[in-house]
Amino acid sequence: MRRKSSVGTCCGGGCVTIVLLVLVVWLHNSAPPVVKVPPRVLPSPNAFDTFITATKQLVDDKKISAALSPSKKDVPVSLEEKRKLVEENRQALATFRQGLNYEYMDVSPRSLFTQFPYLAGYRNLARVLSLESSINAEEHKPAAAVNSALDAMHLGVKVPRGTILIGELVGIACEAIGRKPLQKAVDQLSASEAKAAVNRLEKILSEKTTFADTLTEEKYMTINGLVEIFRDERNAGSLFGQTGVQDSSTMMMRAYLLLHSKQSVINNYAAYMDENIKMHKDAFPGPCGEMKPPKDPFLSIICPVFSQADFKDQETRAFDGLLLMQLALHAYNLDHHAYPASLNELVGPYVKQVPADPFALHGTLLYINKGATYVLYSVGPDGKDDRGKAIDDPSKIKDGIDRLRYYVDGQSKGDIVAGINVQ
Repeated sequence: MRRKSSVGTCCGGGCVTIVLLVLVVWLHNSAPPVVKVPPRVLPSPNAFDTFITATKQLVDDKKISAALSPSKKDVPVSLEEKRKLVEENRQALATFRQGLNYEYMDVSPRSLFTQFPYLAGYRNLARVLSLESSINAEEHKPAAAVNSALDAMHLGVKVPRGTILIGELVGIACEAIGRKPLQKAVDQLSASEAKAAVNRLEKILSEKTTFADTLTEEKYMTINGLVEIFRDERNAGSLFGQTGVQDSSTMMMRAYLLLHSKQSVINNYAAYMDENIKMHKDAFPGPCGEMKPPKDPFLSIICPVFSQADFKDQETRAFDGLLLMQLALHAYNLDHHAYPASLNELVGPYVKQVPADPFALHGTLLYINKGATYVLYSVGPDGKDDRGKAIDDPSKIKDGIDRLRYYVDGQSKGDIVAGINVQ
């Protein structure tokens, strides 16, 4: 009897083992991930519902946008046309103002396929409020002008709650739309009106969410999005920013998931986001430095760029704090016929506290008394105290618009000075 080849037996057993290992790895990597995303706690009534109704009541959306931010093609809107536009939107403003009495929480599904058309409506609400503010100012009603502008800022503060980066950025835009006419009205206020504006602005700013909150919501939305992708690979194009072009995205994902489990992808993403969320919580309300890029090559493709939104959040907090102190300084000057020696003299009678400088590692906004005037500033994106030397870049002047030279961006050098620099 011929003996079986031991080599052949060994080889056969080894192949079976390899096949079994591959099968086990494939089954492990193919297993659906276990995900726990906590539900939002929705207030009742929810200002979200009221604001949505208000956006649907807006009249002449295109004209609203053109009236506040005209392009070269737009015919300038006269004061009478602005008045008419505001009057046509009285019902929308009344509905919106009712919503300001309620807590706000975005209710949009945490899905890759969620659309946010109402965010454009929010911007137009802020624009109508800004128009109303400017009209009140021209009619010599500064207190009414300030309250209209504060309504727009209040909208901007509420909008980011419960939503992702896009909602955060729209909220920032609404705040900027409201802040502009308010800054122009400060010097027209009486001392009592300025104090009332300070009190209301402090209450509004106390409702602000943190950037860590926005990152947390972004985390939950993307985790749900990953589950959607793993459930139906035809959705892969959406994850890679290629809606309608799924083939290459699907192949890329399939190749990656041959060696990595779906659960590990979600776990790695959650760990990456948690690290950055903690960094922002620990640093708040100061700068936290650059967000760390994900180590996972797959995540480096799907993760959005947070740095610009992070900067805009810090910038907005700086401009909010400067505006608050401008109001307080104006009230103090009217009461005492002089400006205070330091901002600390305002604490108590005028403000609850001097706002922290979001661009400084430690400390508050800075101030220099110059007798009949003052310099109020943040150290700005470079984190360096230039003793109130404003950010000024003449190369940014375009089409004769001089204000652009004082525009602040992440690479600006110098200080953000109240009354000079713009967002």
